[in-house]
This record gives sequence, C-alpha cells and structure tokens, in this order.
Amino acid sequence: MKRRILTLLALALLLLPVCALADKARFLIRDGNRTYHSQHLALHAGSANCRVSGNYITVRSGKGNGSTLGHVEQADAFRLDEVSGNYARITVTYAAPTSPKSYVGLSGWVNADYVECPCSRDEYYYNSARRTYDLGTVVSGGAQLKETASSKGRSLSKIGAGETVEILAEYDGGWYRVRWGRRMGFVASGKVTVTARGIPEGGGTAPVPAVTGWREGYRDFLTLNHAAYGPAAVWDMDRDGTPELILHNGDDSMAGAFCYVFTWNGSAAVCIGEIGWRECTLAYYPGSAYPGLFCTDGNMGVYTTRYYAKSGYSVSSRDVMEEDHTRGGATDWDETPVYTSLTGDYDLYYLARYQTPVTLRMRTYGEITSIGWDAFLR
Repeated sequence: MKRRILTLLALALLLLPVCALADKARFLIRDGNRTYHSQHLALHAGSANCRVSGNYITVRSGKGNGSTLGHVEQADAFRLDEVSGNYARITVTYAAPTSPKSYVGLSGWVNADYVECPCSRDEYYYNSARRTYDLGTVVSGGAQLKETASSKGRSLSKIGAGETVEILAEYDGGWYRVRWGRRMGFVASGKVTVTARGIPEGGGTAPVPAVTGWREGYRDFLTLNHAAYGPAAVWDMDRDGTPELILHNGDDSMAGAFCYVFTWNGSAAVCIGEIGWRECTLAYYPGSAYPGLFCTDGNMGVYTTRYYAKSGYSVSSRDVMEEDHTRGGATDWDETPVYTSLTGDYDLYYLARYQTPVTLRMRTYGEITSIGWDAFLR
C-alpha cells in the first residue's frame, strides 16, 4: 500500500504544470538577485525577441494574481513591454506551433524570474543591454551612486564632479541607471549633464552627435543590432513623412521567418508589430489609396493575400483574397462576391486581384554598407 501511494505521488508530480518545474533565468538562479535581474531586464524594454527560460509560463491580466490569459513556452518569442518589480508585461511576437496556449498578440504579465535576456555573463553584469549608451558628466558637487532609484537608497559610492558616467537607462522620478568604472547603480538625473548620445560599445575618442531624427536613428539602430536580423527595408506605411524600418527576422536567405516593423517615436526605433510568415515577400502599390504592405502566403496550395496597415503605434492586418491552387487557381470572385467574406472593401480586393504590385526591395547589412545609407533610404 505504501509503495502504491509513493508511486501515485510521483506520477502526480510528473503531471504538474511545467511552469512549476521550470528553471529560472540562467543568471538569476545562480545568485538569487531578483532586484538586479528586474533592473537589468528593464534595459531590454522594447526588445521584440525575448524568451522565457521554461515552458508553460503563465500570462496573466495583472501582476501576480490576475486572470490567466494564456501560457508561453521557450520556443515562443515576445516583446518586453515593461518591467515592474518582479513582473514583466509582454506581447507575443511569435507563437511556436508547439505552443497550444500562445498566439501572436497575446499580451499580459509574467513572472520576471523566468524572462531570459540574450546577454552573455559579462554583458549581464557589466555592459548595458542596449549595446549603446549615452555619456554624461557629473555636475559640480558630485553625485551619490545609489543601489536603488531613490534618495533613500543605500549609497554605493560618491562620484566626484567632472567624472564621466555611462547612462544605461532613464527611470521615472528623475533617475539614471549608470555604469561608473566597474560599478553600476543609480544617480539623480539632475546631477548629470548628458554630453554625447549613442556612443557604441567600446567607446571611441570623439563624441557622437545627438540623434536628431529617424534617418540617423534608424542608421544607428541597424548598425548596433543588424546581427540579430536579416535583410532590411524602409517604407512609409501611413504616408506621414516618417517611413517604417522593416527588418526580417531570419538569416540573409529570408527563409522561414517574418518581418518586424519598427517606427520612429521621436527619439528611438520601437517595434510596433510584425508582417508576413515563412518566405514572406512584401509588396506595395505606388500611388494607390493603400500605402501599407501586402503579403501572400500559402498553406497546402491555398494562398492568402493579406494587407498590413499602420495606425499610430500598431500594425493591423486583414485578408484580401484567397487562391485555391488545388482547384485550378483563383476563385472568380467577381461573379460571386466571395471577397466579402474576407473584406467588404471591393477597391482593396480589386487592387490586389488585378493590379501589378512592386516588390519591396530588402537588402542585407552588407549591401547597405556597400551602396551607402542615403542610397538605401531612397
């Protein structure tokens, strides 16, 4: 009887949700420093390709005790929107076929202990998550390097006037997270004058001018992050005068992935959505009333044309038409208005059905550096 009970208990443990057995983030589990881990994750805010360290991690509507919205697994990718205490708000950007309770657009809160950053150990402890930093000079009177972003936080050291610090992130309430030598902490923003922006990792002797617009911003962003993406393009998806930066989430072959859409918010490139699937070829119709991007993808001979539009800081999509190549090609939707089942916009359907699109030219980083930045933007 006793052996039977032990067997049943062992079986029950195996059937527990995987999140209960999941390993925490690789560096957190070693030192148990949850506060530092959360502060470090905040430096990754806006990253659209973060992951969790275990499977069946619960996504909730609130921090800690909200209703369950779904679950994310190691194979999923998500944008890290916000870090608050030991919780992180995420939005799924890629849901793996093996993740039954995850979907693109799933947004909510997860335990930050299970959010994994892509940094190496040295980068985790000594380098900024953004791989770029601003330089600042401590003003007259010096500044206290604090353990937390609070005037009541424990002082780690006194930084003398005229000393240079690397600004890793800016926090609400008037605080910078900085690195000073090999020490990291917080200083009051009023104690630091920003002297240069966007200095690449490793420095350089001459200060880099402050970023003034999307041209310089996209250039610097791509220079620092191109290794994480495939080919790139720019296209103004809403004709507001500021184009979007389209980055393929794959290798230079452009196979087996989709594209991220970044826009310029006045000071930084931010990811606002994704486009396409698998071997996605993006296209547009010059001079039409539809400035967004079109993508056709297929599954078992059925091809769907989808239109992606930008509005503010989000990207929406809608199906325009379908072609069933298992039955000889496109349905004659003019005779029977089948298109109304996908979109009631006949003009949009007519454009995609009968007009010839222009393929969006995407270039590798090597091609961009070869032709020059101005030529790429044209």
